[in-house]
This record gives sequence, structure tokens and C-alpha cells, in this order.
Amino acid sequence: MNAEIAPTEKRKTFRVLALDGGGMRGLYTATLLEQLALKFDNDRANNPRDLDVGRGFDLIVGTSTGGILACALAAGYPPKRIVDFYRAYGPKIFKNPIPRGWGGLAGFALFHMFGPANDGAALRDGLVEMFGDMTIGQVFKDRGIRLCIPTVDMARHAPLIIKTGHLEDKHRDDTVTLADACLATSAAPIILPLAQITIDGKMRTTTDGGLWANSPIMVGLIEAMNACGECDVEILSIGTCPPPVGTFAAKGAISRGLLGWRFGVGIVETSLDIQSLAAGFAFDQLRSHLRVRATLAKFKQTTPSAEHQREIGIDRADERAIHALEELATGDAEQAHSDMTGPDKHFPFVRDIFTSLPEATPVRKT
Repeated sequence: MNAEIAPTEKRKTFRVLALDGGGMRGLYTATLLEQLALKFDNDRANNPRDLDVGRGFDLIVGTSTGGILACALAAGYPPKRIVDFYRAYGPKIFKNPIPRGWGGLAGFALFHMFGPANDGAALRDGLVEMFGDMTIGQVFKDRGIRLCIPTVDMARHAPLIIKTGHLEDKHRDDTVTLADACLATSAAPIILPLAQITIDGKMRTTTDGGLWANSPIMVGLIEAMNACGECDVEILSIGTCPPPVGTFAAKGAISRGLLGWRFGVGIVETSLDIQSLAAGFAFDQLRSHLRVRATLAKFKQTTPSAEHQREIGIDRADERAIHALEELATGDAEQAHSDMTGPDKHFPFVRDIFTSLPEATPVRKT
């Protein structure tokens, strides 16, 4: 239950979009947003437009691939443009996906013993092509949308959040480019190299923010309360439709070494998978103790079929994987739209957002 507030008391509402990490599965998130915006726009007129989804939120927080989505939406790109980014650059970024079979995985581990599976050059090229030299400070000045991008400071093994200067005297990250912020949060261990970016005049080495905030719901809640104080907080959290997870261990089978953990890949995957459930649980436990109302909306995600599971992954970007992700996202967008417009009218604040979005305008790149 949310904290009780007197019926006559009116509070300002602060809306947050929280976007999960998941590598190439970010295409699922981008497609879902594209299809959902299209469906609500068709409800108003039979003349679909590219809508400015970022304008619907006061704060966008995204981790790893969600950080790329967050920066693009904050900069004014419609979801279709982000879908095009994943389709064009995904196969170039993830040229060497992690094999599924034990034999292939052993060879993969040996071949990449001293370096990541992919060199990261295509990711940087794609981000620079999209954002140019646009900075965190510029996007906030031009658009007024707050950003939080979680990453990890490797020198201290500490959480680090790259954010817009929306809090008084907090302008450390104003000169960080959106491209560098995306590199910092999406430097997935084993898959991509560490990132090195300049923050506040100092070089920082970072790795994937998904190691601690793959589902950044709590980051969004905390930042919303810091930014708006007594505002009621409404959060839309969108995942990346990961396949069902879990590990069967026969009775007594508790010994697990390097092979059992799939040369470290299994550790990373387990960390990423558990965080979505953990973040939602933490939100539910905390919100009844807050002095403001806090609402969390999460769309239903289709459980991928066995066929879909064989195709999708965090670093699989061939045409079959792309088709599978877009197919799942389109179906889930239809379900979300039906839930919000049907008799029960779920997630009314999300419906309000998507029925009032302006048309996207070209982004100004420096």
C-alpha cells in the first residue's frame, strides 16, 4: 500500500522512465516504445507520427543498453531512430557472440583469454554518429529532461552515476558527452572493453553499470525524491525481455568451478537477471514508508518460447535475433495498449503520458 495522503492535498507529480540493461535486447525496449507510441497516436488520428517519448518524463534513468536508450530519448530521438541504431550497428558491435555449447564456449574462452570478445570500435562509431559532441549539460539545457546513467568506477570498485546538473551545485558531469556516458555504462565484462572517459577533468575507467543497477528503479526513485522533494513519484520500468532463467542443481551438486560458471559468463548473467526482481521487491517494501505516493508500472513481458530463446541473447545480433526481439516487443506493446485502454484501464499515468506526447523534432548535434 502507498503512504496515505489527505484527499484534499494536491502534490506535483514527478515522472520517471527506468530502462533496464541487456545488451542487444535493448532493441526489444526500443521497439516496444515505438509500437506503443504508434498505437496511441493512431487512437487520436490515422496519421502516425514520430513522437517525442522523452518529453513524457521528468527523469530518464537507464543502465547499459538502457543508458543508450535513455540518452537518445532525452536528446529528442523518437524510438524509431533508436530501433534503426540497433539494427544498423548491433551486428557490427556484437560480431563475436558467446557460444551456447560447452565445446564452443571453451574455444571462445581460450581465444579471448586476454581481451574482450568485441573491440568496442563499432559501438563508439555508432554513438558518435548519433550524438556527435552533444554533452550531458547541453541536453539538459536544451531539453530540460534529467538523466541518470549508472556505471562502475573501476579504480574504487564503486557505483558511479553520470547525471545532468539538475541538482543545485551538481555540475560535475556537464562536459561529459552522451557518447562517452553510453560507453561508460555499457562496457559489459567479457563482451566489450572497459571504457575510459574524462569526468571533472580526470580520466575514469569504468565498466557496465548493470553490475549493480541493471534495473535502475531505485536509482530513479531516489533521484526523483532528491530533485522534487514532496512530489508524488510515478515510475515506468521497462525491461529487455530476458528468457526464463534459473539453474538446476541436483541434490548435493554444489561444487561449481570455472567450467560450471561458464568461464565467468554465468556469474555476469546471474547478476543481471536477479536485479530486476530485486529492484521491484525493494520498491514494494519501501514505498509504504515514504512520505509521498510512489507508483511503479511494469508491463507484462511475454515468456519467450523455446524457439525465441534459441535466437535471442545479450550479444546476439543476427537477423534471426533481431526478428525475434521485434516480434516479442510488438506483441507486448499490443498487450500493454490493450491493458491501458480496456475496461480495467491499467497504468493510468502511463496512458496519460502516451496520449499527450508531442511530435519529435530534429536533434541539434554540435
